Amino acid sequence: MVSIFLIKVILENHHKGEAIAYSPILGGAMGNLIDRVFRDYVVDSFDFYLRERHWPVFNLADIAIVLGVLLLVPAACWVKKQTPMPSRMDLTDTYAYIRP
Repeated sequence: MVSIFLIKVILENHHKGEAIAYSPILGGAMGNLIDRVFRDYVVDSFDFYLRERHWPVFNLADIAIVLGVLLLVPAACWVKKQTPMPSRMDLTDTYAYIRP
């Protein structure tokens, strides 16, 4: 469901930076989905230890998702906010109707 939403966002998005950021998120999600469908579990490739500390196990799809999110944050911050269109009514016309 989320993948369908991301495909829609990528196709309708006019800001290239956001579309580029959503692509690895979609790719990682699809990679994990393929593993889940065909194997009933996700294959995790990377398992790191630092002395007694254990980092959570992850795979290339997870790396792609994280990189996509890291790309999405600056892309979302740099998008120009659209300002609303100014009203067509002139303020002097408003005062003309208020006067008795």
